[in-house]
Amino acid sequence: MKVLFKFILVGIIVSFIRISNANCQNTTITPSELKIPNLSVAPECNTTNKGSIFLLNTTNKIYYCDGAAWVEVNSNPSPSVIFNASLSSIGSNVTTLIPFTAVASQNVGNAFDNVSHAFIIPTDGWYHFDATACLNTSTATGMRISIFKDSQGISNTNTSSTFSTPSASCSVTKFFQAGNSITVNLIHNSTSTLNILPVCTSLNGYKV
Repeated sequence: MKVLFKFILVGIIVSFIRISNANCQNTTITPSELKIPNLSVAPECNTTNKGSIFLLNTTNKIYYCDGAAWVEVNSNPSPSVIFNASLSSIGSNVTTLIPFTAVASQNVGNAFDNVSHAFIIPTDGWYHFDATACLNTSTATGMRISIFKDSQGISNTNTSSTFSTPSASCSVTKFFQAGNSITVNLIHNSTSTLNILPVCTSLNGYKV
């Protein structure tokens, strides 16, 4: 353990010496602290000083060099979650779940499930969701779109639009727990078989 600690400490010291020499700053190492270079401008980051770190005093944030660019050291990292799901097929007489299918290139974090047509909350935290849907006929003088958490409605909007493509939308910002399932339901009052229009029906969201 002592040998490993010495090896790690030597590696840190060498990293500090590299960046200190490049910016004419000293690295201070005492029994009680290890002070890294404090800079106002980020130096060059390349393969030579890969692994170096410094404090940018204009933002009070610490950065490390990955060999190509400076990357902020996040003391409380969280998964990147942002997605957009658009309707890929038209459903007739839909009165319950809207069958969204995620756009792969925008399903960052892979939290949207194309099988259940739901966004599965990956980690506890605050999330924001926007949902929009529209129908192909004005025979529906009333419709409602609702965002559901598991089986509980948490946000909905009613509309009495008489346009040729009646639509409704709703949004919600809320704290969710890992495993919660986010879906969208739509109900209309037309006695005719209606189609949901993919071009203006979508669900998107991100972690706040």
